[in-house]
Amino acid sequence: MDSMETLDTNNHLNNNGMGDLGNGTHQLNGNGNGLSPSGISDSTSSGAGKSEAERIAALELLVSQQADELLCLKTAYAEMIRRLQEVESRPVSTAPKSSTASHKPVNGSNWSDCCKYISNIHRFSESTQSLNNVGLSRQSPSSQHHTTTPSYQNRRRMSGSARTTALPNKPAPAHTPAAGARHNTGTATPRSTLGSSKRANLSSAENLNTTSSSHAPSSARGTSKKIGAKEVSIERSEGLAKMYLKGRAVTMYAPSEQKYGRVNDVGKEPGENLTLQWVFGYRGKDCRNNILVLGSGELCYFAAATAIMYNTETGVQRFYQEHTDDIKSIALHPDKVTVASGQVAGHAEVDGKPHVRVWNSSTLQTMHVLGEGVFGRGVCCLSFSKADGGDLLCAVDESNEHVVTVWEWKSEKKITEHKGSQDPVSVMEWHPARMNSLIMCGKSAVFFWSFSEEKLNKKTGVFEKNEKPKFVTCCAFAENEQVLTGDSNGNIYVWSCDDNKVKEAVENAHDGPIFAMCSVANNCVITGGSKDLTVSLFDVGSLSKVRDLTHLPENIGGIRQLATSGDGGKVFVGTTRNCILEGPFASEEPQAFKSLISSHFDELWGAAVHPTEPKFLTCGMDKLIVLWDTNTRQPIWTKLVEYQLMCASFHPTENVALFGTVEGKWFAMDLDSQEILTLHPDSKEQYDCVAYSPDGSMMAIGSHDNGIYVYRVGENARKYSKMGKCIGHTSFVTHVDWSADSQFLRSNSGDYEVLFWSAATCKQNTDVQTMKDVEWATGTCTLGYNMIGIWPEGADGSDINGCDRSPDLNFVASADDFGKVKLYNYPCYTPKSQCKVGNAHSSHVTRVRFMPDSRTLLSLGGQDCSIMMWKID
Repeated sequence: MDSMETLDTNNHLNNNGMGDLGNGTHQLNGNGNGLSPSGISDSTSSGAGKSEAERIAALELLVSQQADELLCLKTAYAEMIRRLQEVESRPVSTAPKSSTASHKPVNGSNWSDCCKYISNIHRFSESTQSLNNVGLSRQSPSSQHHTTTPSYQNRRRMSGSARTTALPNKPAPAHTPAAGARHNTGTATPRSTLGSSKRANLSSAENLNTTSSSHAPSSARGTSKKIGAKEVSIERSEGLAKMYLKGRAVTMYAPSEQKYGRVNDVGKEPGENLTLQWVFGYRGKDCRNNILVLGSGELCYFAAATAIMYNTETGVQRFYQEHTDDIKSIALHPDKVTVASGQVAGHAEVDGKPHVRVWNSSTLQTMHVLGEGVFGRGVCCLSFSKADGGDLLCAVDESNEHVVTVWEWKSEKKITEHKGSQDPVSVMEWHPARMNSLIMCGKSAVFFWSFSEEKLNKKTGVFEKNEKPKFVTCCAFAENEQVLTGDSNGNIYVWSCDDNKVKEAVENAHDGPIFAMCSVANNCVITGGSKDLTVSLFDVGSLSKVRDLTHLPENIGGIRQLATSGDGGKVFVGTTRNCILEGPFASEEPQAFKSLISSHFDELWGAAVHPTEPKFLTCGMDKLIVLWDTNTRQPIWTKLVEYQLMCASFHPTENVALFGTVEGKWFAMDLDSQEILTLHPDSKEQYDCVAYSPDGSMMAIGSHDNGIYVYRVGENARKYSKMGKCIGHTSFVTHVDWSADSQFLRSNSGDYEVLFWSAATCKQNTDVQTMKDVEWATGTCTLGYNMIGIWPEGADGSDINGCDRSPDLNFVASADDFGKVKLYNYPCYTPKSQCKVGNAHSSHVTRVRFMPDSRTLLSLGGQDCSIMMWKID
């Protein structure tokens, strides 16, 4: 037994070729006074007073721990050899040789670095073992799980369900990069639960550049600049740049004939402007009272952080773009020109606070800003007073207590506030005829408010014998000053403002909830059913239905909002699936309403542009595929499929497109018949990017299983034969580009890798320098030499969700996590590149794509579900 208790670690290490590295080893003595690497006393191991079985078990545990430590040292040895080979492969230094230079493959500094690296790993192993072995005497040896040294695979980042593959000759970064915001959910579903919030920028990353510039001539050292969490090092002598994102080095070689940038260079912004031209979107899925009709006849509504004025006669949109995040509420002044809009909390510390903006819809100038620092989460309801000409503005905070505030908006003075309700509030409106009277509707309640002597008072409406609904969803006002409400049971109640009681009722006016009501002439009201999809006209005096105006198709969602034109000749309908329709009011028979605005209604990720025609495809988590015409700004067709969609690509010559899904399937679709031609369940994890080769003979699709699947395309893009899988990424594949000759692929991953592949063999090209002069057909990879400048100061690696290079090679656009669309000159290789910024989105921007004319840019908002079309002029 005593012979087993003493292990000569030095001899053990010498047998593995490591005996000379004294500072990387720890010796154990056999006198019972030493400490093993795990921190267990040998005297304890000898087990005085213990049974022989316990002593054997303790020694077996000690041997296994030392075996783990030896494995760590072997790994460190392999890493040292790799580093020495890397140094030997560098060009020979022009410095004078010492007398011993012929016997040393590396200089003393690099040798010391290697020894320090091994020592650090060993000390890390020792401290980890000490922590893990606390209380070992209380555990059975058979129950121990040895995790003394983290393996390379464990030290690499895992994101969602994406797997990480260990590479034996590639060291893990000192700082393992955190999962990108885009893919940090526990499942394969992309950032559907993140909303528009953005985490704070992380601290500056540690510089991992091991190149010893002190021994090189000044002309070869290049420049280095640390910018927040992003660090850039440019090595002119080698024609490369290293950008560090959260400690991970991204090496990018400059094209041979391209000018080398310097870290302190400031790239000029484009001379052209980035102007918002059209918004495909309307926020109807979760907002009410959100369509206004201005005195000019324009519709006023909102999507994302943009208020839109739409002239349905001329087909022109105008935009108010001063908000910094989601607009949640809107109100029209009695003058039919002044508009108030309220937003939620945003990204910026100063401008991102929830507030109300009062602005002129003719000039688009901001008149007043109210409530910065007053509101909690956002402003869910707004209403101008009517009876006094609009001197007051009421706002409801979206906090837990739904605080009601009254403002003298012209002087930006808050007059009073009062707690509203602990339950959700659906609407709050000033009574149009009764001075200082307001109505609030919400969960199972109607509240009658009065404002006098700068104070608010609240009384609860009494349903008496009538059925009390789960929600009171909307209200309108009759000519005799009575209040009408619609509820979740489909009932219409008529209330008296004198005693706050229900006077009359129309039960089951709709089959299902009534989400919208609008007063019209002749003491009538228009109502909209969310379930029966019917717009109906009721006579308030007789409480009877006059007629149905329309029955909406199921695919556009339930009715959310109703409004009428100034002359009363048209009815506008907003739906829960973010559509706006228009129809006649005076028709005696139900008419089909015409679609004015269409959009997606769930998180939006996929976009593809037709190679020659003014068409583009979008797809998202709502399982919709929409083919759009940029000339008419209307859908050509809409197709509902079985899968949530992440990416799309047009075939260069055939009228066929590819789509990648969240469920790990991809399919090709005939765009004429909307028929799915083929379905391939290659992966069990989502696809983030897909692209046809420029000649149309191949396609590549990147997956969350870290691979890129390559297929041969035949029979007019109707047949697909698998060629292979590109394996080499250590995280999910985010972007992929084809070379112009269809021979090579370029890809990025979630842990900031830039890899190159042979399309024919699906093999990685590890000689990166040979790829620096390859001409690329597209520019969607966010990491590359010509894309260095799109990464902002403080970038943490997940800030940029996508980019695209214009077909004429003049511009590159980026989509970021802060709702910004940015336009740069191309190439964009200087770390400080200036840009033109487009502010319209509120959520993370997921995609940007240039149309073939290179002067039209499309951007997709994630959770704001909107598509913005920009003009570059």
